[in-house]
Amino acid sequence: MRSRTLWGGLLGIATSGCGVPSPPGTPDDTASRTDTDTVLGDDSGDEADTDAAPDTLPPVDTDRPDPSGTLACYPGPDGRYATCLDVVAHGPWGADYDYPPPTDARYAAPTHYLDLVASDPTTRVSPNFRLQELAQAWKGTYGVVQVGLVEHLQEIRDLVGAPVFVNSGYRNVGYNAGVGGATRSRHMWGDAADLRTDVLGVEALGAVCETVGADYVGYYEAHVHCDWRSDPLDDAFFQGPVSVAHRDVPPPWDARLVPGTRWTAPAVGWDEGEPLRVWTAWDAAGQPLVRATGRSFAPPPDAACVEVDVGRQLVRAARITEAGPVTTPACGTGSSPAP
Repeated sequence: MRSRTLWGGLLGIATSGCGVPSPPGTPDDTASRTDTDTVLGDDSGDEADTDAAPDTLPPVDTDRPDPSGTLACYPGPDGRYATCLDVVAHGPWGADYDYPPPTDARYAAPTHYLDLVASDPTTRVSPNFRLQELAQAWKGTYGVVQVGLVEHLQEIRDLVGAPVFVNSGYRNVGYNAGVGGATRSRHMWGDAADLRTDVLGVEALGAVCETVGADYVGYYEAHVHCDWRSDPLDDAFFQGPVSVAHRDVPPPWDARLVPGTRWTAPAVGWDEGEPLRVWTAWDAAGQPLVRATGRSFAPPPDAACVEVDVGRQLVRAARITEAGPVTTPACGTGSSPAP
């Protein structure tokens, strides 16, 4: 069992004044919500990918493919892994399912999918999540929801002790391209989710994802992207060997500091909205003065250096001199900035 000591402290601070969280693993009892955690269509507003169904849905082929005989078995409402759904073999479905060439075995194209038209969307795949929260037919008639993702999301829900909302789960290739997703977005492999909750900020929620072993956590202004790309692929959806030469793909992120009355840090490479920016101003002695989040920042008059952490992926900093700002790898070495 993973240690939850650090998380306990985070939750105690972040939920003060938010009421008592519901016990882990129990359905939520809030009148304004369903008994699962996601209200479909209640999006963060930062993503192009909204979870509300479009006004006009694509036509549905009523001639469903036959089940393959393979089942994907989820924890279900009682954690007994008796909630099993048929998967179908990949068919001639066109460019929407034309996956990019794999850079390594983690990026093998799925061979089998859930038929999201034939499957009951209200199926409870874990105590607090239903299938319709993680995959919707308007994002792809056929979808991949790896069992490991469901397990991780339920663990996050248990730790938070309050509803966790899924802004985006599975996307097929065509849908992902249409919303500006990364070419190899893990949403297409069914092991990624964009999350938010009403009781934690994005930094604290991202820390929970890291606690449960997420391989990548993307910090955005109103949600976190969490994925488990290094987990073994679910053999219900990925069958057969994959032989590719490993090739690292350089990260796409970049940002630059723009000084002014209010400093900004334009950024590129974050495909799901504006990244979280955490600003720190430092004094001449290398001690932190103030910390803030936002798209812009006004340093105090006695600031000697300004630093911004962009999406928890890179840091940009500049020292303030009489000749103007001078780029530097980082600012001070003090411990904690003043609130």
